[in-house]
Amino acid sequence: MMDFLSSYHDPTFREAHSEMFRVTAAAIIEWLKRRGTYRMPTHRNRRTFRRWLRDNIIVASGVIFGFGLAIGWLLRAFWNR
Repeated sequence: MMDFLSSYHDPTFREAHSEMFRVTAAAIIEWLKRRGTYRMPTHRNRRTFRRWLRDNIIVASGVIFGFGLAIGWLLRAFWNR
């Protein structure tokens, strides 16, 4: 088994290894330039109506049911005149 693994040669691994070496060195140099501190940029997600609806489905169902009752009551009141 060891003989099989020692003969395995993947050229993309060597390319990836050398690229990671360059990127890591550049990242460490940049980190040292900033005196060892780096603040990650924050990303604020906008809350959409669909997300609010999914998070508050019970409240939304109650409101929709209430509107349905009110519309039905109004239609029944005007229809029976």
